Amino acid sequence: MDLIPKGPPPNLPRSRYFTLEGTAVPDKVLVTIVAPGSSTPYCKVVSGAGTYTVLGNEVRADCNASVPGALLPVGEIEAVQWIVPSNDGAVPFNFCVSNLSVVTF
Repeated sequence: MDLIPKGPPPNLPRSRYFTLEGTAVPDKVLVTIVAPGSSTPYCKVVSGAGTYTVLGNEVRADCNASVPGALLPVGEIEAVQWIVPSNDGAVPFNFCVSNLSVVTF
């Protein structure tokens, strides 16, 4: 699922608020944010069903690695994606993303 929102002005922090719910929400879901013109995906790992707030300063390159990379640059975003990693084979899933909002403060 890709969403293409316009980002807030570059001087404002940003966060994404959303709920994951369903009959089979995986234990690990990567909330991935793509910056315009960048080939680097930035992400944060969330675990299972629940309501989450993902702050811009929590989103990192290679968030699934043992040592996460750089922080997401401040500015517009191109897409928000929810990815189910499957490094060890198939991962069953059945979930919805709801209550999605962008919070600036």
